Amino acid sequence: MDDNDQAKPMDDDDRLKLYSSYAEVGRKWTSVMDSKGTFFSAMNAGILAFLWGSVKIKDWEGVAFAFGAAATVCSLLALIAAILVIAPRESLSILVGKKSPWTAEYKPLSFYGYVATKYGNDALKDMVRDFRKLETEAFAYEALEQHHSISQVIQRKSNWVFRSAALTFISLSFVVGALIAWIWP
Repeated sequence: MDDNDQAKPMDDDDRLKLYSSYAEVGRKWTSVMDSKGTFFSAMNAGILAFLWGSVKIKDWEGVAFAFGAAATVCSLLALIAAILVIAPRESLSILVGKKSPWTAEYKPLSFYGYVATKYGNDALKDMVRDFRKLETEAFAYEALEQHHSISQVIQRKSNWVFRSAALTFISLSFVVGALIAWIWP
């Protein structure tokens, strides 16, 4: 863009398209984090099954058992962290915190938890009526709010994925130590 070019302001339709695309990209990142959480859940369940089912560390002694027990604790903590990645967020207050000033006024019409609670099974006509009242600018704002909310979810999921990954790595290190101590006491 040259210095002489003036950026033209976006109209509401363009804003709606842009903000909706932001929210859609965020939804894809949410799926990525869920996949990572699922991977770490399975990995740590496998570590626990290996330690307690295959090599039966409960029968081990000394350093080998201590390393195996440490691996077990780390895997259990990693499993909890991974489950927190994939746990559903059923309400806006869980998503952004109860003390957020805008949760009382904001009507998140694109958030499934709000729609299911507010409109229930028999209120489709009420929902359609409320949506039809909205102008394009209101839909654009809703899409931007969704992008904001989804970004919060992604960040929290990412934090739990990192914790689970770190604990999984530590657990695997203890597993290697346990196996070495078991093979060469």
